[in-house]
Amino acid sequence: MLPFLFGPAAGQDMTAGVILDKMNSDQRTGFLAGVVEGLAYARFERDGSEEPGMKCIYRWFYEKEGTMENIHEAFNHFRDYMPGAVIAAMVEKECGA
Repeated sequence: MLPFLFGPAAGQDMTAGVILDKMNSDQRTGFLAGVVEGLAYARFERDGSEEPGMKCIYRWFYEKEGTMENIHEAFNHFRDYMPGAVIAAMVEKECGA
């Protein structure tokens, strides 16, 4: 799973636990949407401007029931890891590499 490749974050980094503990719901949603946007665009670029992978990421985040709860659960489990790495692992599981 991808979070293990990056290891725990150090010091006062913006970890998944910080996202859960320090941000309110609106802040969390905005932050997560930004991470997803970055991952979706990176996928679009990596796929040679083909859209299926990017669209899969958007559908997973914005349309699939239970995604936000699953992200919160993963963040709770991987509290010391970088949030982007946790979400990237979830995206890879849902939409492939």
